[in-house]
Amino acid sequence: MKTIAQLILALAVSTPLLSTVGCGDSNEPINVVEGQSREDLDAQAGAISSEYERTAEESNNQEPTAEEKAMNRS
Repeated sequence: MKTIAQLILALAVSTPLLSTVGCGDSNEPINVVEGQSREDLDAQAGAISSEYERTAEESNNQEPTAEEKAMNRS
């Protein structure tokens, strides 16, 4: 019974402390593009787009593995 009382006391003491960690301005949006020019953002978007297209083409050109073939037959 003493152990249960200690656990309850520890929970009661730590809960308010844990609930305040990480709070603050968490509802405020973060401006991740602040300080970057439009040209920089366009270049980043182009690089991401070309990388996505390249990986999509690679995944379409690959032969299915034996496991994938077995799954497709099921």
